Amino acid sequence: MTERDLIIECIPQITEMALEVQKMTNVQYLDFKREYLEEVSRTYPKVLGLVKKILDIVEWCLSM
Repeated sequence: MTERDLIIECIPQITEMALEVQKMTNVQYLDFKREYLEEVSRTYPKVLGLVKKILDIVEWCLSM
């Protein structure tokens, strides 16, 4: 499975994340993002790049 395939498969979860992030204040989101990236880098460092891309997608969608 390619990274693209995985992102497409995870669209429902990414959408849920975007809806939850939309409810957060900017400070809450920045705290969430920092903590989430720290946790991913500690537990699953190989997917950190993918997680950053997913957060970029969420941020892009919410900026529209």
